[in-house]
Amino acid sequence: MSLINGATGLPGDFASNPQYTITDPSTLVPVDHTIKKVGIVYSATTAARYFGGSPAGQTAYSDLFMTAQHQAEAAGVSFDILTEADLTNVAKLAQYSALIFPSMENVQSSQVSSIVSALSHVVYDYHVPIITAGNFLTNDQNGAALPGNSLVEIDCIASL
Repeated sequence: MSLINGATGLPGDFASNPQYTITDPSTLVPVDHTIKKVGIVYSATTAARYFGGSPAGQTAYSDLFMTAQHQAEAAGVSFDILTEADLTNVAKLAQYSALIFPSMENVQSSQVSSIVSALSHVVYDYHVPIITAGNFLTNDQNGAALPGNSLVEIDCIASL
């Protein structure tokens, strides 16, 4: 195979790093789309580190989270409060019309891959949009940046 710059190259290994996945619709959890409800996600990990993790930062995170709830109430939108533990449950997440993340910069490093997998499944297979602001799942529980290759799918989701 000849590339544009005259170099030669071969396609990558599609078996170990597939670019696309196909999901059999019969394997999906049944969803009642007549129910219009959003999930608002509270991240205890982000709250603990918000604005440096000070008491003022934790209060600011609480205020931000309550503002998201107030906005949903003002718009007449039903909502449930979700936690980080809920973000690995595809069947639960698929029931919502949208998922709202007021702020979720930090995530437990032990949960990154399962959360990314669940969110990818929910967004692409169930067409549940996510609404997020700022940095989204960019740092671990200690504030360290997550490896770039673990964020490839998240970047696609966050840009919806």
